[in-house]
Amino acid sequence: MLLVESLNQERQCGCKRPVYFPWYLKDEKSIDEFIEKQKTNFKPEEFINEDSLIDPSKDIFYARQHLGIEPTEEDIEYINHCKVEREMDAVKWSKANEKIGGEAASYAKISTVLGIAKSVLENTDSTPQFLNTLLNMLQGITLGQRGQKQYGLYGRDDDDKGLSVYQKEHYGNKIPANLIELSCTLEKNVKPYVLPLLALLSTSQRDSALSLLTLPTTLFWRIRYSGYFDQRFSTYLMNQIIHKPLALFGNQDSKSRLEKMEEDAHIVSAGFLKERLKTLLRLKDGERADKKISLLIRDLFSGDIKKIETSAIILNETLAPILGISGFLTSAVGIPLKAITVFGFKDNLSDITNKLIESFSCLGISTQQLLYAFRFSIMEYVQSNKIREYLNETEDLGALEKQELQKLANERFNLCCTGLFGNITGIFLPLVKLIDNSNPFLSMLKSGSYEIANSSSQYFFSQRRHLKGKAFRIKNLELFEQIDHKQDNPPEEPPEQKLKLYTGE
Repeated sequence: MLLVESLNQERQCGCKRPVYFPWYLKDEKSIDEFIEKQKTNFKPEEFINEDSLIDPSKDIFYARQHLGIEPTEEDIEYINHCKVEREMDAVKWSKANEKIGGEAASYAKISTVLGIAKSVLENTDSTPQFLNTLLNMLQGITLGQRGQKQYGLYGRDDDDKGLSVYQKEHYGNKIPANLIELSCTLEKNVKPYVLPLLALLSTSQRDSALSLLTLPTTLFWRIRYSGYFDQRFSTYLMNQIIHKPLALFGNQDSKSRLEKMEEDAHIVSAGFLKERLKTLLRLKDGERADKKISLLIRDLFSGDIKKIETSAIILNETLAPILGISGFLTSAVGIPLKAITVFGFKDNLSDITNKLIESFSCLGISTQQLLYAFRFSIMEYVQSNKIREYLNETEDLGALEKQELQKLANERFNLCCTGLFGNITGIFLPLVKLIDNSNPFLSMLKSGSYEIANSSSQYFFSQRRHLKGKAFRIKNLELFEQIDHKQDNPPEEPPEQKLKLYTGE
């Protein structure tokens, strides 16, 4: 146990967040094997965050049945300490998400209404210019406030930023960590003040400037999914793209970097990627990938909620690295290219060329929305049905709890519909961008589609966080009462003394 305790204390991310390696790892070999396995996990098992909890009974049962290890009293004491620690963190996470996620969702709703209104009015000749400017400024304010609150959640040590920093420091996944840190800075400290000022620009200039400001965020939410292949994949890929050409021209630093990375070259080989995709798709020996995918898509429309959930999970994990990497590359090229065109020489290009560039810049949105349909929207439908099944199967629910669960089931179903609507709109956005602007109605449709795809996605993820926090609270009412009681009545012994009891310091 001392080995695992020591590892759990030492293996922290830059924010000093504790991790929880399984207590039954008893020697260096088992620990090394466990860590090696995490290199191909999208999220390392030892980084327990958000509303995840530690279940001592499951851990002990797993070890006893599969490893033949009986826990000692120190083991049980240590696990129970970790359990209490995680419960307190999860309650804090839940409260923050329910409150701040709800506030962010409200700003996103207002932004959606303003976006649709300005799409109509901007394409109406009789609308005064000052009114269009005012609407754009108000939308900029609401978008800025939504981003500030949402990235206050993402930027927590126990959320996406903390996870990315941990993976950077311990698994070599550097690119997403750098991008999320830059994204949080822009979303919380820059965009709330800059977005209202973009109202002074023309429509095309405003959209391009917004896309550029959001580029680090756009790239983060795409390249992070390369972790389904291997945590080192994106770092290796970017180093090859940057340093390979420089090395060919004799740059010694680039040559040195490439030599150090040689041992990781297998993670971008065709054989490795093929095996990873077979693993993610859960292909059995002799099973064809096309038939498996066809079966999974068919199961999405079945009446069996377990089949729908399983199919969505497998399709998500299989498509995530492919769509994520392709979306990253097209966004990294397309968004700056569009900005250069708009601010530089748009008038010197033909109308069809401008439309093709604009369409290309949206490919990253299209691929991401296709992924989000499986990863998030369908899963909201699954969660809604699970709540309804729980309500039907459980008889001893209190009136208030039952009412809250029924409301939650409806909210998650409505969120699924919102998500799918935004997904479909986003998937076809590159085609919509090819629409001719000369017709006011078509121009209105084109502008409105972009607003709906963007705003509905922002609302979806804010509302999803609100509902996740709310669901955890409803499910763990007694835990919330216990934690609140402990906070209102802290023990006489300081926390540092209690920690020493378990860590051996």
